[in-house]
Amino acid sequence: MTRRFFVEPGEIVAGRVLLGGQEARHLRTVLRLQPGAEVELMDGRGGRYLARIALFSKQGVELEIVGGGLVPLEKERAPLTLAQALLKGQKMDLVVQKATEMGVAAIQPLATARTVADPRDRQRRLERWRRIGVEACKQCGRAVPPEIREVVLWEKFLFVAGQDRGYANRLLFWEEERQTRLADLLPLTPGPTLMVIGPEGGFEAQEVEAARAAGCRTVSLGSRILRAETATLAAVAIGQFLLDNFTM
Repeated sequence: MTRRFFVEPGEIVAGRVLLGGQEARHLRTVLRLQPGAEVELMDGRGGRYLARIALFSKQGVELEIVGGGLVPLEKERAPLTLAQALLKGQKMDLVVQKATEMGVAAIQPLATARTVADPRDRQRRLERWRRIGVEACKQCGRAVPPEIREVVLWEKFLFVAGQDRGYANRLLFWEEERQTRLADLLPLTPGPTLMVIGPEGGFEAQEVEAARAAGCRTVSLGSRILRAETATLAAVAIGQFLLDNFTM
């Protein structure tokens, strides 16, 4: 199994790179790799490099680039943005991890009427989600991590989303929707797509009406009441399939 590590593009100088911090500690003390072992480096912009461990030092791990380079990235047919209301505890971590693995282009955390989150904790959580996104990329071989944005209030999100004409589809999944299933909207219009999913307690009726006014279509995932994180992962998987983003 190829071990993958992320580096900044500017850290690759004259065919060598010094890996420091958490990545270096993981390579050396957790994986216990030795000089001469080969790993894959990714720069978060599409660059993939085969590198060989040259030596260990107090500054970190020095590696020699032995192959690879900037790999042309296939543009997604319909990049998917997941607007996810904040979930409690590790549920949000799970959503970030799995959405990254399924190729979501961007994740927009939302503060809605029924979310329970300490505003003072948001920056720490954002940094954690971005680390989780990077680790998920390393696990699944994804070259570019998703854009994980700062938490925004529902009203501000709707204002920005309503002004953005780039979305071909704006879908809000709501457990109270009784008329429209996702299947009723098929085929989805090819192009950038926004999926909006609520917190454990769901959206309030006035939030849904405001979303409709901003151009969102409310859809149902079926008659069963799913846990918030389950609903998100089901919606993302179905959406990526319907948008043909799982095609190799």
